[in-house]
Amino acid sequence: MLLLHESLGSPIVGVVCCKVDPFRESSDEEIKIGQISMLAVRSDRTNKGYGTQLMEEAEHRLLELGCKYASLDLLQPAEWQHDVKTWLAQWYERLGYK
Repeated sequence: MLLLHESLGSPIVGVVCCKVDPFRESSDEEIKIGQISMLAVRSDRTNKGYGTQLMEEAEHRLLELGCKYASLDLLQPAEWQHDVKTWLAQWYERLGYK
């Protein structure tokens, strides 16, 4: 789990979890797949680049763990559209996720 502070001793601004995914295997046993989840940024600190910083650090940590790919799941309601989830899906796509 990665936590982000604006400065030393300040309240937490955001959080993201990243780990090697033990349930997803690649066709090549040498390739590890990372998992990124639970990204959150305080509502009063959005649109300041903190989410991007957290994602970049999570990706960096996964590379250090030997992961060549990362996966993330965006859970969405099946019966209706959630505006924030729709925005997040587009944001993840801009970061290069499909």
